[in-house]
Parts: sequence; C-alpha cells; structure tokens
Amino acid sequence: WDYLRPTPRYGHTRTYVVFNPRFETDPTWQEFVVRADENTILTEINWRDNPWFPESLERQRQRSLLGDAGRYNWIWEGKFLQISDSSILAKKLKVQDFEIIEGFSTPYIGIDWGFSVDPTAAIECYVFNECLYIRNAASKVGLELDDTATYLINHIPTIIKYTSRADNARPETISKVKKDIPLIKACKKWKGSVEDGVVYLQSFKQIIIHPDAECCFSELSSYNYKTDSNGDPTTVIEDSSNHYADALRYALEPLICKIPDLRVRRL
Repeated sequence: WDYLRPTPRYGHTRTYVVFNPRFETDPTWQEFVVRADENTILTEINWRDNPWFPESLERQRQRSLLGDAGRYNWIWEGKFLQISDSSILAKKLKVQDFEIIEGFSTPYIGIDWGFSVDPTAAIECYVFNECLYIRNAASKVGLELDDTATYLINHIPTIIKYTSRADNARPETISKVKKDIPLIKACKKWKGSVEDGVVYLQSFKQIIIHPDAECCFSELSSYNYKTDSNGDPTTVIEDSSNHYADALRYALEPLICKIPDLRVRRL
C-alpha cells in the first residue's frame, strides 16, 4: 500500500478493496480500518449477502462448521483468526526483530518441495536459550525446477555455506538443485517422525520470527490438530497449512534425532 496508494496520477481516484482479515496486524486492516479517514467507506459483506451463493460452497461451509470454530469464523464470518486449543504452535509464535549474536546455534535450513498447487517453502532458523529463532523464510507456488536453486539462494543466502535438508520424497529435485547448492541433502523420515517433530517444536519456550520472515507466521499459526465431532481437539495433525512446519521439521532433524526417548515421552 505504501507503493500503490501514491501511484494514480488522476485528479480523483477510488480504490475498492475486498478482503478477509486474518490477524489484526494485517497491513490492509491497519491501512483501511484502523487508520480509516473521512474519505473511507467501510461495508461488511458476507456469504449471507450473496444472492448467488452456490450449493457447493454451502456444503463446504457446513463441513467447516464441524471443525475448528476459530478457523470457521475467520474463513466464513470475516473474523480474526483465533488461536484455539487445536492450534499446534500458535501460542509459541511471536514476530520480533533480532540479531544473530554469539551463542546462536549453526543455521538449520529446511525445504518442503511444492507439488501442483502447493508451494515450495524454505526456512532458516537458529536455536538459542531454549527458543527457536526464524531468520528467513520464503515460499512460492509453481516454482519451476530450473529456477528453484536461484530462488532458494536469493531468499536463504546461508544455504550456500551450510547444510540444508529437503523433503526426501523428491530425490530428482534434490539432485537437480545440488548442482548449485552442493550441501543440500535429503531428510530422514521414520514412523512417527511428524509427531516427533511437532513435540520437539512445542518444547521451545518461544518461536520468534524475524520481520523479514513474517510470511511464515500466518501458516504456522494455522497449523492445527484435527477436531472430533464435538469440536474437541484430537492428537491427529491436519494435513494442511503445514509447508513451513514441515520445512522446520526437516531443518531441525539433527536435533530431533538426538533425543532417543522423544517418542516414548510422547506416548
């Protein structure tokens, strides 16, 4: 908005913005609601106001009613995304500026490959004082294989100097990228590796995200356990909003594997 609003060069312009806020800190909410002036007209519209609301969307809405109430109110009612008991990491997350200082661990870098409409997601993090610090993060849908290495290097510069771990389900992608990123390697997976990784991520006092990596905040906040028919959380992890979470698990694999009794404690 800092770039866009001063762009029109006409005497009188109107900007129409239709959006669904996720968090109160969202720039669009801040720009047009919190800082609204006398020239701003605010109108709340919803699915109820759509005379052509199709049956297919109504089925989706009804299905959403059986899941996380906070996500339902956000997706269908235009409310802010609320952290519920089914949230896996949301209560740990905090966006805050920080510097990489002496005492920080070596960088841990993880990559989750995209497929079809799923994005390729990469993340760089550090461990310090029982907290996890996320310094860089990036994701892109439809990233061409020939462009993948350049994209990763541009957004995670440390990937040239330090080992990175990527989803082992795409060995051909790892082989291709390895020509430009020689230290990349396939992650390890084992029965229960997802659950073990989640338990390890939850063990941090806080997960602090640098403003440069704020793009991962929304998705990590939406990383949830499934809920049962009563709306109560289960221990089954939803297979959605998990690209950055998976990248984090791959990045931290050496630390997760160093805790031999992790699965025992989890059970």
